[in-house]
This record gives sequence, structure tokens and C-alpha cells, in this order.
Amino acid sequence: GRAASRRCRAARQMCATSAADAASAAQERDARAAPAPGGRPPALSRCEHLCGDPAAGRRCKSATEGAHTRTCSAHAPEALAEIRTRSYAQAEATAPAEPRRRHRRLETACARPSHAPPAVDVCALFPCRAAAFAETGARWPLHVDLGCAKGGLVLALAAARADTCFLGVEFRSELVEAANELVRERGLANAAFVVGDVAAEGSDDAVASGFGALTDEPSSPLCRLLASARRGGAEIVGVSVLFPSPLNPRRRENPKTSNRDGSSNGGTGDARYMRRVADGSGANRRLKTQRLLTPVGARAVSAHLTCGGELHVASDYEGIATSLCAAVRQGDRLGVGEPCPSRLRERNAVWEASPTLGLPTERDRVCQVEWRPVWRKVWVAIGTPQELSPTSGDNAGDRLVATSHESAEIQGSLGGDGPVGDATGSGVGAGATVLVREGGCELRVSARLASSPGGTAGFFNPRMRANREFALAALAAATALRLRESGQPTAHALDACAASGALGLRWATQGQSAAAAAARAVRPLDTRPLPEIRVHLNDLDEQCVRLCEVNVTANGLSTRVEAVHARDCRALLCERVFDFVHLDPFGSVAPQLDAAFGSAPHGSVVSLTATDTAAIYGIYPRVGLRLYGARVSRRVPAFRECGARALAAACVYAAARHGRGVSVLRVAATEHFVSMAVGVRRGMRHADASLDRVRRCRYAPRTDTYDWLGEEAPSEEYAEVAGGDQGEMLGPLWSGPIFDAEWVRAECAALEEAAPDGPAIGILRKVAMEASCDEGDEGDACFYHEVHSASRRVGVTDAPRLARVLERINERARGRGGGEGGRACAAAAATHFEAGRIRSAGGARAIEDAIRS
Repeated sequence: GRAASRRCRAARQMCATSAADAASAAQERDARAAPAPGGRPPALSRCEHLCGDPAAGRRCKSATEGAHTRTCSAHAPEALAEIRTRSYAQAEATAPAEPRRRHRRLETACARPSHAPPAVDVCALFPCRAAAFAETGARWPLHVDLGCAKGGLVLALAAARADTCFLGVEFRSELVEAANELVRERGLANAAFVVGDVAAEGSDDAVASGFGALTDEPSSPLCRLLASARRGGAEIVGVSVLFPSPLNPRRRENPKTSNRDGSSNGGTGDARYMRRVADGSGANRRLKTQRLLTPVGARAVSAHLTCGGELHVASDYEGIATSLCAAVRQGDRLGVGEPCPSRLRERNAVWEASPTLGLPTERDRVCQVEWRPVWRKVWVAIGTPQELSPTSGDNAGDRLVATSHESAEIQGSLGGDGPVGDATGSGVGAGATVLVREGGCELRVSARLASSPGGTAGFFNPRMRANREFALAALAAATALRLRESGQPTAHALDACAASGALGLRWATQGQSAAAAAARAVRPLDTRPLPEIRVHLNDLDEQCVRLCEVNVTANGLSTRVEAVHARDCRALLCERVFDFVHLDPFGSVAPQLDAAFGSAPHGSVVSLTATDTAAIYGIYPRVGLRLYGARVSRRVPAFRECGARALAAACVYAAARHGRGVSVLRVAATEHFVSMAVGVRRGMRHADASLDRVRRCRYAPRTDTYDWLGEEAPSEEYAEVAGGDQGEMLGPLWSGPIFDAEWVRAECAALEEAAPDGPAIGILRKVAMEASCDEGDEGDACFYHEVHSASRRVGVTDAPRLARVLERINERARGRGGGEGGRACAAAAATHFEAGRIRSAGGARAIEDAIRS
């Protein structure tokens, strides 16, 4: 600042000196040009240039050369400009040398480092999964997060979903190094981060023509990334582009009124500037194509997503979200040389209301605090992904499984109004169908997939694959254990709400082999033959019934599927007897419980799937009380287990009304559904024994304990407990065990045979660990607890790791240590209900003792 002031003062002095010299020379020239005495004076005027201090009003005394000029030749604008330039040059030469501060231009600030398109070596990133793929050929699920930044969402998802691998891609190498360091610290084997810029997806000419969209050219790095991951054994189950930033963060927080080239952007304000960037107007069009998902990138995602895979996009600026959706729709129809059938279907016609991946990102939390709206969309892939060639997996044409001839034939049988290829976007007709593959079966299902559950004939939700695998494992375990004991030659299994028949066809295809694997694993010395599984499909909708018949015939399963019924499942259950019944209605399962247990024979099994988790988990307690007759509070830490026990209590009451008792064999609870397998025993003695296990429970938040109460339990919602703590009254709940160890082992063996790469096997393995510590010391059920809450109660600020606490509790259970006062601790295991929770037969005290030690 001081150097600049010195230069300015020197320049002003030189300007004044030069101007004075020029004025003197002009006066002498004017005096010589004066006319002789007596002659006519010329038409001259005085110069209006102010000399010296403007406040003094001293003007130049030189004369102008005409009436049309206002200054003399020395004070003309061009002369003054020349003097000023010469003065500044002399000042620069005489001033001391000092580095000048330069301001970065906008394009320099927004420039992205150029990285080569990442060729992911999946074998190096996930060695365990790659080794399993090399040995067995079983593919494993992979989710790719583009523009992961610090990787917080990827790390959280990897910790919550151990059965899926997560790959984060970010162009800033320092963030990738920090994220990989966190992966190593937390010991996450299913998370990895790579450096790469996958946003620049080729030129506008390639996008407009459709050529080069699926080639190995450098213009499609995202396509090469996904193809190389698939060659390493990965199955792309999800791709997310969340909150892309098309601007320099500094410019985004403090927008200017001009563009990079100095032109006006139409006004001030962050929202107006972001709208101009989103629609690609002005000089910001280049920034848009560099930062956002392009049609070529969307085409790569559409080509490589597996059937049922999802593409998630989100932004807190509506213009950017709209441009992302437009790029996805345009890219889904790009092909090699000509448009090909689209594979992506919008899950909902409107914007999603909550984070679509189940966990909020850092930007989601900021928008929630600032009350800013977020625009989210999810697309679901249908059909099969493109085939990979041995050398170049990106140039094979994308194709759907269904052909036009097959589509017309199926549409004729279903009464539809168009072929499969005509089902696009939100305008899919009610009869439009597509062909999907699952569990070795080819299924004709509704083209809307998960967009309108309960309102579309042939509804098929790819995200409920885990639920179908749970039902398959339950049938296999029932055949190998309970139905085998009866000695009957056949076992009749009913899918009461079949829809497209996906579950029933998997029973007919894989049920017998899965039952044999379960019998070998659990009871290898039992030589009695297994009963033959006979499948029954039922649905109230006539169009679903015709769709089931088409699927049964197309897969050649007419000999294993005994009948396809078109009845109300409650009427069918009252008329016929089935050894295994699976209930999975749209909504609550409570209306079908009486019919299912009223006709259930001795030794049969009833499998339930309840999707009304908002009522079961206590989010809407009055709805849960009305449907299931139990009170569950969301304020209780183990609210998911309480909801599952409330569902089991409803089954006990329904069975007891018909003189039957039940035992809970297995519970699997997720965010979207609760799956349960219940064994049935006929007789009043069994009914009374089951009713004795249904009790009220009181939760004490200060000590994190659950006290089971007798029949004299109070009915108030809040009750005072020991220590003056205000407890939460819950129930009636099932107080018995919710896991049968032998049953769970049989289900695990069945899924290892039928679906080793499915999403349910990982959950069942956790359930098998929980089954060893499901019952407490006094015979009552135990709940799961949180390690961080237990650490705060004992005064430990730095909570130990979950694995360390489990190891310490199990060491004491094996007799290597003792608790306080010589009290032995019970075994513990991590629960599948929620991540970071522990189930211990010793309750919260066992966890607190382990933390103290």
C-alpha cells in the first residue's frame, strides 16, 4: 500500500510539471500568433482546463484554436493521456522493486485438476470379495458415489451395510487420502476411495449424435469405471450424484454481478446466479458441463446398473436438480448409432421427501438446519445390464431381456395396451410389463416396478429381494426340521399375496435344494426323506393371476406349482389347510392373522412380512395400538425390537383365540419391513403357555434397563421406577426368545445354497450370533443396548470400540474373568437391528462392567 502511494504521488508531480511546461510553450506560441495592432482579432477563446488545486479555480491562460474546442493543444484529452502514461512509466522505473499482487480470474479459481479417467482395480480395493468371485463366480454388490468429497456418507453407509461395498470417487486427491486414512482407522473392509474426474463426459457433438457414448474413448471415463468394476466381479447396485457443486465455493457463497468475461449476469443474488448456471446460459455453460452429470455419464450408469439398481440424484438448487433429471432422461435413450430402449424408471413421479439412501449427508443436515428445500430423485433400472466383452466391455449394445414379439404376446394375454418398450417414465400403462431375472427365474412383472406398490397389477419391488430370500429360507428350514418330523410325503406352501409370483417361483425352483442343504447342515444323521414341496399361488387381482400363470408356464414349473388361486386369502385359508403360509400384504398384516392361525395344523409354520414399520416402530403409536393392540414408543432405544415383539404378541393372541400356541423362530427387522417366522402348536396347553410369555415392559432411561411386569402391571403410559426415574410403559410384548439357534442355522445353510450373494445372508449371519445371547439369566428376553450411552453412564468419556467390548464380555462369559462380587457375565453379540448396538444376556450391567475394565 505504501509503495503504491509513493508511485501515485510521483506520477501526480510529474503530471503537474509536464502540464506547466506545456502551458508555457502554448502561451508563447499564442503570443507569436497574435495579429498586428489595428487588425481584426481571431475568433479565439480561453482554455477551460483547471490548473493546480481545482478549488482555487485557476484556469489555463492559453487560447484555443477555434470556437468548437474547449481546451488548448497542451490540455487536449489525447495529450493528457500521453503525459499520464509517460509519467507512470517514469514512476515505475524510479520506485523500488516490489512483487505485485495478482487476482485470480474466475476460470482460474474454478479450474479442476486434470486426472486420468480412473481404471478401478477392484481386486486391489476389495481383495476378499474379488477372491470369492474368482473361486465361486458369485458377484457382490457395489455402490458408487460420484463426487464423494470428504466421504462421510460412504463411511456411514459402509458401517451400516456390511454386505455391500462402497466406492467413492473424488477429483481432489487430498480429500481422497484423508478418507482412505479414515477407512484404515475404522477397519472398514467394504469401503474405498479413488481419485478421478468423471464429470467431463465428452463433447457436445458426441452427445448429440449418440456415437462414442459407450466406447473406450477418453471422453467416457465413467463408463470405463463401471465396466472395469464389473469385470472385477462387482454388481453395480447403486450410483449416487448428491449435491454437485458447479461453481467455485467462494463464488457460490459471495456471488458477483458479472460473469467471467465481465458481462452482467442479469442481477445479483445466489439464487439468480445458480439458475443461470443450471440452465447453461452465458459464459457459465462450460462450468455446467464440467461439474454436473452429463447425458453420456447417465447412459453409462443406465448400461451398467444391475436389475433393480438405483441412481440417486439430489441438489438444494432446483435448477441444478432439474438439469440433472434432464441429463438422465436424455442419456437413458442414447445408444451406439441409434436410440435403444431405456432402462431407468422413476421411482416416484414427484420429488422424494427424505434422503433416499437412508442416511443424511452433511449437506442434508445443513439444509435441515437452514430450512432449505432439497430436490431428490431416484431411478430404478429394469432389464439386464449390457454384456461385457473380454477386452472391451463398453462397446457392446445395451439390450433389454424382453423382445418385441414376446412383449406383444404377453400383452395380448394380459389385456395390456402396449409393448414393453413403450413403458417409459411416469406414463407407463397399467398393463406394461418387463422381464427380470431373480433366483434362476425369468419373471414378467409390471414395468412400473416400485413406483406404485399396491396399485399396480404384477407389482415387483427389487429392493424387497432380501424379504423374498427370508421367506425362501424359512420354507427350507420348515421342510428340513418341523415338516420332516411329521413324516408326510408332501408339504403344501402358500404365497397368499403372490402379485407376479416371484416368491412362489423361487420356492418351486430353489426350495427343494435349499431344504436338503439345511437338513445336511443341522441334522446330518437324520435319514428320513424330505417332503416334496408343492407351491400354491394366490392373489385377489385377476390380472395378477394371469401374470402368475404366464410366469409359471414360461419357466416350466407347472409340475411343481400345484395351483394358482384367485381368491381372498382369508377365505382360501379357511377352506384349505397349508403346511407353510407366507403373508406379505400391502400394508398391515394384522387383518390376515386370524385366518392364518385359525386353520394352521400342528407343526406348521407361518411366515409374516409387515411393511407398516411406521406403526410397528412407534412413529405413529396410536396406529400401532389400533392394529396390533400394543404400545411402542420411538423414544425407547430398542424401538425396533419392541415393534417386532409387539407383532409377535399379536400373533400369540390371534393363535390363542383358535386354541393354538406359537413360538417365534426368527425375526429379521430392517428399515423397510419386519420378517418373522412363527411355529404353530395345537392345544390349549400350548396356547396358555404362549399367553404367559406376553407381558408388559417398563423401560428406565436413566439406567437403560427393561423390567418385565406381571398381569398387575399399571396401564399408565409413564410410571415411576426405582431411583425416581420416569419410565416408559410398553406392551403387551412377547417376552420369550425371538431367535431359535437351530432354526437360524438351517436358514443360513439354505441361503448359502440358494442365494450366497444375496442381501439376506449377511443379516442372517448376524442373527445367528444374536441367537446365542437372546435369553437372560432369569429366562426373560434381553434387549440390545448402545455402547456410547453405557460409557456416559459409567463416566467414560472415550467410548471403547464395539469389538473390544464384545471381546471383553465374551472372555468373562468363558470364565476368564468375573464381574463385581464374583458375578459371572453372559455372552454378547452385535445386533442386526441397528449398527453400533450390543445384545447381552447380562443386560446393560454386563456392558458397563466391560467398559469399566
